[in-house]
Amino acid sequence: MSARHRFCGIDTGDACAVAVREREEGRPARWVYFEAPPIERLIERCRAVFPGLGVEAFVIDGGPHTQAARGVRPLS
Repeated sequence: MSARHRFCGIDTGDACAVAVREREEGRPARWVYFEAPPIERLIERCRAVFPGLGVEAFVIDGGPHTQAARGVRPLS
């Protein structure tokens, strides 16, 4: 049995994006989720997506919406 791991990438640019990629040992990585929420709902959506999809870790850019990016950080 192999373990599956899910990681999230978040872009807070002009158009916000949340993407989750799954990696399973011995198999190619695959995208399992994509959403383009309004920046005002980013933290709310991350609170739902992270536990719902089993996200283990994430990366997020800081600009131009620095405050929203800082609000997501404690969710890890």
